[in-house]
Amino acid sequence: MNKVALFGGTFDPVHRGHTACVQHLLEKMDFSEVVLIPAGKNPLKSEQPAAPAEDRLKMIHLAVSDFDGLIQIDDEEIKRDGPSYTYETLKRYLEKHDPAELYLVMGMDVFEELDQWKNYEKILEMTNILVVSRPPFRRPFGIEELPVGIQPLIHTYEKGFALLKSDRTIEFVRIDTDDVSSTQVRKKLKTGKNIDAMINMEVEKYIIEHEVYPRISPGQVDFVELTHFVADILKERAMNCAAYDLSGLDKLYDYTIVASATSTKQAQSLASRIKDAVKEEYGIAPFAEEGREEGKWVILDYGALIVHIFYDFVRQEYHLEQLWSDGKRLKI
Repeated sequence: MNKVALFGGTFDPVHRGHTACVQHLLEKMDFSEVVLIPAGKNPLKSEQPAAPAEDRLKMIHLAVSDFDGLIQIDDEEIKRDGPSYTYETLKRYLEKHDPAELYLVMGMDVFEELDQWKNYEKILEMTNILVVSRPPFRRPFGIEELPVGIQPLIHTYEKGFALLKSDRTIEFVRIDTDDVSSTQVRKKLKTGKNIDAMINMEVEKYIIEHEVYPRISPGQVDFVELTHFVADILKERAMNCAAYDLSGLDKLYDYTIVASATSTKQAQSLASRIKDAVKEEYGIAPFAEEGREEGKWVILDYGALIVHIFYDFVRQEYHLEQLWSDGKRLKI
């Protein structure tokens, strides 16, 4: 049977974790065809990809050039106006392939949101799902650990393999490669740190030559000053605000702030206020933002500075300050 792997994502940028996954599919899982499908706009995310579509597409071509034509690159989602819906993409592939031949490849973080996708129940009739994870790897132990909307669609589940009532399958696969994410790559590029082990050399050369992710130089942002600036905003409205200098430690960031909010709504409001104030004062936006939709734990990543805003009872569960005990607590 012809096995076709459809591997979608923003690829912002494509990195060695992506190419290691492709190599695993070709060499160890006998896929006859692997198709990389860069997304235009993720309908579940409010922010746009950091790099323009044409740059992301060019970087993918550079990253897979060594695979000697074994990989196809589908740019239809990038060309399509509006959000990228996997359901629409799968309809195109079903014109040429039987559902049993198609395998939709995704990471664990994407799989956990699968029941929020448009027509996800239809998707689970149209294709098999292959969930790939890098170390640390942990597959779900039982059906109850799968996304809630998917659980009623499962016929059997055992040892990382689910048979769906539609006769399609969900399989969890470990990829033996270093844990790396596009967010980490962008952050290191913008702060001038070495990324040789994380991305293809030709991709790195392209990024530098075309300034795809412009570096923030120390002359542009004084992160000590920025840390105090953000802390001053939080001190006025949040509880138990603390800041740490971690510049002498082996971490991806040099400074961090943690503060507690009295509610999820206040956590969301504080995050928005910080983003607006930093943008106005310093002209920069966070490289990444997590948790603002829920407000229980909001993270603003400014590269050398990470800001954590917790709904207070959630903060007590994590004891993050223990991670920074070797750092220097700043007077704010």
